[in-house]
Amino acid sequence: MEKMDSTIQQAEMLKVTCGRHAADGTTNGIPDNQIQTLSVQTTGASQKDTNQKNAIEIVSSLTVRQNELIKKGDSLVVRTREAAKGAYGEDDRAKMNEFHVGNKIPVTVKGLISELRYTGNVASSHKTDLANHGIKDEQIGQLTGTADELSSVDSEQEAAKKKQKAATKERDTAMKALQKTIRKIQHTAKSVFADQPSVLIEFESITKRRGPGGQKNASPPAGPPAQ
Repeated sequence: MEKMDSTIQQAEMLKVTCGRHAADGTTNGIPDNQIQTLSVQTTGASQKDTNQKNAIEIVSSLTVRQNELIKKGDSLVVRTREAAKGAYGEDDRAKMNEFHVGNKIPVTVKGLISELRYTGNVASSHKTDLANHGIKDEQIGQLTGTADELSSVDSEQEAAKKKQKAATKERDTAMKALQKTIRKIQHTAKSVFADQPSVLIEFESITKRRGPGGQKNASPPAGPPAQ
């Protein structure tokens, strides 16, 4: 999320700036409690951003696997129906109906799982007839095995989607809290350093700084990056 990355970058730069202009016993500056809050929230927001990105990757990998299994399942059902047509002929309507020949393969995951299991059971009942037409015990096992794995992956994916949604909410909450802290520090700076415009520039948001021609630029940090 570009907005989150920008917020964290700004917070890291602001930590450095606050460190140079922190209040002490004799000099006005940014109070320690604000600096500490900024530091804790920056670390927390960064971690929640990482968690959310990891959650996306998990959902993505499960989706890829699910699509692979769907493709495999479709192929197995088609292959079994072709074997049935080869074994019994299209004139044997009873067998064609039993093998769902002519029916569309379900497009939903749950529908495909059901069709795979049904086809596996029918094929098992007629495995002697199908053996010489490309469907043996191995293929029958793949029908039921693919159904079981697809069911498992589907459940994992749904759970992962919920975790991703929760991680996204936590990340967004952390980002909003961090942005509020950044704004509070900037307001403090405008008061404390009202007579020091050169210092106030250091507290500006990077998205508000503009380069030549009025184009927005991300200005380099005034000091070394935070460690």
